Amino acid sequence: MKPILKIITGFIILSFIGIKYEPEFREPDFFFKHKPNLKFEYFSPLSGSDNTLEDLNFAKRKEEIFFREFVGNYYDRGPLDDLLPFAIPLMSLLFPLGLMQFFGLVSKTWSWKKYLFGYVGSFLVFCATFSVYWSGLASGPTMISFFWFFSILNILFLERWKWINP
Repeated sequence: MKPILKIITGFIILSFIGIKYEPEFREPDFFFKHKPNLKFEYFSPLSGSDNTLEDLNFAKRKEEIFFREFVGNYYDRGPLDDLLPFAIPLMSLLFPLGLMQFFGLVSKTWSWKKYLFGYVGSFLVFCATFSVYWSGLASGPTMISFFWFFSILNILFLERWKWINP
């Protein structure tokens, strides 16, 4: 697969993934968006209060409109939402790998073993960083920064690992 296709595929997957926060207790959950959008986190400023949309300031009103459009009823799960733990590691492997190959930082040819180990490594990075996030030890931007940092380290490790590179 050409580097530019990896970048585009990773970016498309990324644009369809979001985190929604439960309105009352603010518990996060992944979901697939019905259309691409670069906004990642969605929460409801009204969150069960007696206020209406007109009572909110412009920024909170915009956030509430995004929440209603992309999340709707928080408790409804889409048919693809259970696949997110597998789609996110794929995106975190393809997107930075494509960028790094495009700029010549890693080799352009990868064997099936590298992709397999890269996906497993990305899955472990996903599990570790998001468990820290879900436990409340890190904020969203901090978690996303660590997630991308360790995803890139995973690719660099695979590029240097002698067992995979004959």
